[in-house]
Order: sequence, then structure tokens, then C-alpha cells
Amino acid sequence: MATSKLPHDSPCCGKKKDDFIPDSRLLNPLTLPTSSLFKFSSKDGEIRANETACIAAGIPVKNVQFTIDKLGLNIPRLKDQRLVVIDKINKELDDETFDINDLEEKVAGEYFDDGTGNWPRFFTTLRWVLGAGAEGHLTIKSFWKALANHPPTLRPTWENLKEIMADPGEIDPLMRELIYIAVSVTNGCEYCIASHSAAALNKGITHQMFGELMAITGATNMINRFANGYKIL
Repeated sequence: MATSKLPHDSPCCGKKKDDFIPDSRLLNPLTLPTSSLFKFSSKDGEIRANETACIAAGIPVKNVQFTIDKLGLNIPRLKDQRLVVIDKINKELDDETFDINDLEEKVAGEYFDDGTGNWPRFFTTLRWVLGAGAEGHLTIKSFWKALANHPPTLRPTWENLKEIMADPGEIDPLMRELIYIAVSVTNGCEYCIASHSAAALNKGITHQMFGELMAITGATNMINRFANGYKIL
């Protein structure tokens, strides 16, 4: 899918940064949170502050907007190039033979796993348009990358997971996947929900069974919260 190149034929914005005097309001890319602080307009390619993400990260929205303005990130050339990227990805996602969530993650894998360790041009735009698929992919990629930097942690974590999920014990393989899904829903791990739901489907779960599982999990979590919230001390 990711065969054509992204826009790259225009000069960079280096002139915008000539004689630049650092300002405390300017975001430092080395200290940014993992969540994206930006969102985009698919109508004109404008980059904007993602207020929800900024508040969650404790970063003033005005600082994000200051950075956008100071670096000239909304000049016509960049907005036009973002529109090309957004249009290209939307065309790749226009495939009714795939579930949209699976397709977003598949395309994210093609753009973010080029084997060089470098992020693609217009990374933040790609991340935004690919939505949950990109977030799930980047989350698990970062998780395993972090573990890979510390083999003593990676090895037992991976071996323990394989042993538990493949163990021919009293709980059959499908039930193991269902338990994994229920816990992942409770903990909010979108990547684990998606990957183990796919595994459960391969092991024979029906969509009706999956619906019942989600209903039971949701009801249980709600009752648990009520029980904890209204307990008498």
C-alpha cells in the first residue's frame, strides 16, 4: 500500500529559524509526551493544538499554538503538502474488504516500520489521519523497543507470556484469549484488545459470543466501580 512517496520537493523552513532566540514557550521535541499534542484540518491542512491532549499532558495550549506560529507550521506550502498526505492515506484506507481498525494499523505498520529506525516525513500528520491504528501500533512498538533495550526484562516477559498462553492446561486456548481480552478491556489496552480479538476469531469465537463477552466485561466493571464507590466503611 505505502508505495508512493510523500511530498518532499519543496525547500525546508530553515530561513524561518534564522537568528532565532529561544523562548521558554517553545516546545522542546526531546521532552514532549508520547501522546500527540496536535490535530489537523482535512479541509485546508492546517495544524492546530489538540486541547484535550494538551490538558491531559499538563502543557498549556497557548504554548503549543505559540510553537506552531513561531515555526511557521501553517504556511501555505506546508498546508498544501499535508493535504496531499491526508488524501493519500484516506485513499489507502478506502478498502471495504478490511475492517477500518485493522486497515489503519496495517497502513501504520507500513509507514512506521521502514527498517531504518527513522520516522517518515509528516509523521505527526500520518499519526493523526491513521487514528487508533497508529496509536496502537506505536504503543506496542514503543513497549517492545523499551524492553529490547533491557534484555533481562524482555526475556522473562516474553517467555512468561508464551508459556502462559501456550500452556496446554485446564483452560482451553480460546478461553485464554477471552480472559486476555476482558482484562485488556478493563485496563484500556487497545492494541491487546485488537490483537487478541483477532486471535480469538481465529480460534472460533463468533461475533455473538464476542458481544456477550463485552457485555459481561462492561457490566462487571460497572458493578465493581459502584461497589467500591458506595462501600460503607
